[in-house]
Amino acid sequence: MIRRLSPLTFLVGLAIGLGVGLYYAWLVNPVILTEISPSRMNQDDKQRYAIAVSLTYAEDHDLVEAATRLSNLGLDDPFQYVADTACNLARSSFASSTTGLVTIRSMTTLATSQGKQTCASTLIAAPATRTPIGPSTTPGTPTPVVTDVPTKTASPTLGPTYTPATPIVRTAVPSSDFTLIGVRTFCDVKTPGTIDINVYDVDGKTGLPGIQIQVVGASTQDTFYTGLKPEQGDGFADFRMTSGESYTIVLAGADQKPDVQASDCSSKQGKSVTSYEADYRRTIKP
Repeated sequence: MIRRLSPLTFLVGLAIGLGVGLYYAWLVNPVILTEISPSRMNQDDKQRYAIAVSLTYAEDHDLVEAATRLSNLGLDDPFQYVADTACNLARSSFASSTTGLVTIRSMTTLATSQGKQTCASTLIAAPATRTPIGPSTTPGTPTPVVTDVPTKTASPTLGPTYTPATPIVRTAVPSSDFTLIGVRTFCDVKTPGTIDINVYDVDGKTGLPGIQIQVVGASTQDTFYTGLKPEQGDGFADFRMTSGESYTIVLAGADQKPDVQASDCSSKQGKSVTSYEADYRRTIKP
């Protein structure tokens, strides 16, 4: 004799199965998106990506590479997007810091290189120069002549200026803005001799894009920025070493400068070159 399940029993079993399935999918084994195209990022992440591209362009002046990276945003006019973003940032408190001004100028330089106009050019322009006013004279009154006395010309205080044709001059980030959390070594045949760098905010979790990094070797010095691989995180950047070479990692605003060496290593998958993962955390909130 076949015993049929009551509707109530069926619904209870369905609810339990659905709950277990959701618990596993959300908490035990959640889906982690990797290799995300910049076109699928939210607006905040797209802005961070554009900032990283602009800072990189200000350093290497590679317009073709910058255009290729911006095209990944999937926008009809990515350079106009950079111009509009620079304008919005110039109108916000973001422009109140030196880092913000450098970032906005970098974005303005990239946008204007393609003929795009942005209000940032006006909003962060230098204040008007004041002309020193000398002593006035009354008409008809002889003007005394002073001889052999050197005079000093007042020098007006200049504010931040922007000239599209002039390369961006970076202002050094105050020392000890970042601290080195640690450096870990690993051996992977798929990524031999890489330096993976993660830069976090003061909470140790939020990645920071647009942070300048230099890797200095005996015969090379490469400058790059975090945030150009958003699928790896906003504060991620990497560098591929040459086997047998030694390098120094220099993060703008960090006192610690760890040395690494691309030596041979072995793993279960086979022989490779030692890789490193360096993590930094911001210590001073801007």
